[in-house]
Amino acid sequence: MKRSAFLAVLLGVAATGQVRADETPRPEARPPAEAAAPAAPDEAGIVKKPLPDDMQQLRQREHTLVRNLAMVRDRLQLERDPDVVAAKKAIDAARAALDQTLKEKTRLDAEGARVLDELAEVQGKMKALTTRSQPGKPPRLGDRPPTRPRGDAHKITPPNPPILK
Repeated sequence: MKRSAFLAVLLGVAATGQVRADETPRPEARPPAEAAAPAAPDEAGIVKKPLPDDMQQLRQREHTLVRNLAMVRDRLQLERDPDVVAAKKAIDAARAALDQTLKEKTRLDAEGARVLDELAEVQGKMKALTTRSQPGKPPRLGDRPPTRPRGDAHKITPPNPPILK
């Protein structure tokens, strides 16, 4: 189906010599008279290129240029509009406030990281103070109790035997 549509377009271009507007004209698509006619030098020996015969292409180009000119003119008028100027100033002020806020956040993040490092250092010192530094010395204040209870409490006593009647 696609192949037959392509062939139909190809045959239509070959038959009429016309190319769609979105394609660039190929030398084989031009009329044979234009392709065969060499540019003849004038009496001064200067070869002049013939003007394009496709006036529709020139009109489309003119229309595009006029449209672009109108867009530029509208943009310039918008830039002078007091509401647009005020909006641009508000946007610039908001950007400046955002930049300031980001700088403050960065500073606070760095300070928070520094405080966390200090806290970890202090916690390490506290842990070192509460643990035994050498075995055989009495435990320091805050040391945890020994793992095995003293005396006979660590021995398992069997439960009382059941009384039989």
